[in-house]
Amino acid sequence: GGSMIAAIELHLEYIHPYKHTLPEAMAICIEPHALPYTLPLIFRTADDLCYFSDIRTSSSDWYTERLLTAALYTSTELYYLTDSSPDFQETKYVLVLPLISFVM
Repeated sequence: GGSMIAAIELHLEYIHPYKHTLPEAMAICIEPHALPYTLPLIFRTADDLCYFSDIRTSSSDWYTERLLTAALYTSTELYYLTDSSPDFQETKYVLVLPLISFVM
């Protein structure tokens, strides 16, 4: 849980300088002709986040972990686009909520 949060926060810090261009980039990425490039990018990002979070799963859980990670990251990134709080604290709070409810 904690290492996944740290990995996603680190990735958000990495893209933060480009936040103003993300809405346009996302709009381009969801166009039908771009999906063959976008979906592998999303899953590569999810795979990287799992790797850096030290998530090691059995072969049957591998796809589930990547799909859940992709959903968590994508929803967090979408929330991040509208977050104007200092140091995107609201996004960090929203990121923790699903993980807390999953653990409890």
